[in-house]
Amino acid sequence: MHHSDLPNMARVCRAFWAPVARVLWEVVPSITPLLECFSGDQQSMEHNEASQSKQLAMPGWERFQQYAPLVKDLTAEVHDDVLGDLQQLQSSLIHRTFLPNLQRLRLHVAPILFQPVLDRICDLLITPRLKVLRWFLQDPLYASDADETLARVTESLKTIPLLESFTFHGYTEERSISRLVFALSSMSRLRYLDIWTFTDLPREVVQVVSQIQTLETVRLGITRDSTVPINTRSMTYPSARELQYISERSSLLWLLLSVASPLVETLSLAIYGDSVDSPFDGLGNPQDFPHLKTLSVEGDVWGWEEMTPLLAFQGLKELRICPTFIPMKEDHWSLSQIQMVARSFPILEVLVLDDRPLNFEPILLTLPDLECFARHCPHLWYLSVTVDAREAQTYKGTVTPHLALREVHLQLSKAEGHEAEVASLISRLWPNLRIGERRYLENASGSELEAQDAAKACWDRIWSLVDFAEEEECGKRLTYELTKLYRICQFDR
Repeated sequence: MHHSDLPNMARVCRAFWAPVARVLWEVVPSITPLLECFSGDQQSMEHNEASQSKQLAMPGWERFQQYAPLVKDLTAEVHDDVLGDLQQLQSSLIHRTFLPNLQRLRLHVAPILFQPVLDRICDLLITPRLKVLRWFLQDPLYASDADETLARVTESLKTIPLLESFTFHGYTEERSISRLVFALSSMSRLRYLDIWTFTDLPREVVQVVSQIQTLETVRLGITRDSTVPINTRSMTYPSARELQYISERSSLLWLLLSVASPLVETLSLAIYGDSVDSPFDGLGNPQDFPHLKTLSVEGDVWGWEEMTPLLAFQGLKELRICPTFIPMKEDHWSLSQIQMVARSFPILEVLVLDDRPLNFEPILLTLPDLECFARHCPHLWYLSVTVDAREAQTYKGTVTPHLALREVHLQLSKAEGHEAEVASLISRLWPNLRIGERRYLENASGSELEAQDAAKACWDRIWSLVDFAEEEECGKRLTYELTKLYRICQFDR
């Protein structure tokens, strides 16, 4: 049953009305449906784009009070079109809560709002039961506007004792973000923190975040290029399982040199800038991240050689490398590089080796080159890489089959005919393959579009000839394993 069928259920049977209303109004993608409850000419129970359902006419307040307690998740964009209605509603809700059971709020706010108006909006939408608050501030006309907005956000935190997840994206000044983070550090249930300010994030703020005992996921956008002496390994993130940094190269270097987190399992690095300082020098000792299982790197790097410290993390199960090379002289992975990757990560399960820029020649890898993963990464089941498959027509050798590989993404790989030979080699290389895909450029035009259409037709024929593993066999195997497990449990009893 589709979500759009729910209003029809409510129309067919009165007994369905209550459970249908709870489902439809639990997640509201816009504040407009709530305001429409007060509109006599537009009465809507269903608020998504799929369908509209009518209901019995009733006064606006009764209609609003009927649905407002059902809302637990709201996305609200505060702009001129709804501002007047919100202010009027707030003035009418004296000693009453707008959405008493709201738990998740995504708020997009224009910073040009006057402070009294912003106070009213916060009083209206920020409720004591909130667990998730995501605040997105549009680009301000003046820095003071953003500071006033963030000051109001900081003040509102005092009324949300159950807050578990907080996100702030927007421009602000250092003193404002410092006050915000110090306020967040006292939240006893905070598990998730995401801050990106498009300006300098003071080192003291980063230090405070790293000491919050309850945080499990931390995402920070850090732009400061600081030369202040580093307090090595002073940031521990005692409970964090996931860290994500978006930073200029030299800033990321001092940041990684300052971190030693015993529980982090996922580390994501988004790098920009052309500083000669290599951020990967901060990852020289795997003991600083003893439980690291997933590593993701994207952005500006000088070359493959500066990423060699990553090879020390031999316990990785997932590795994603999507670089944009600064000198533009290394465009694709070579055979020696992927062989080094394969030998360095023996328990790897997911590998993405993205090539950026995507349209440079030559592509150095061929399909038979990928058999190194069969030899060195027996647990690898997902692979994404670009190859030159055109040599399949002349390849007469044998390949080591990779039995574990189930899904392959060949990105912008080239074939250009000889579909049968390419499909045969793919089937021999990955005999248990279930999903095969190739990526295509977006917004292609002219000659690029013609070439892309030809490539798509070619690869569609290749995938149609590949001997994919049958899902039925997977189902049979699962049934067998479950039956065996059931018998073991019965025997133990």
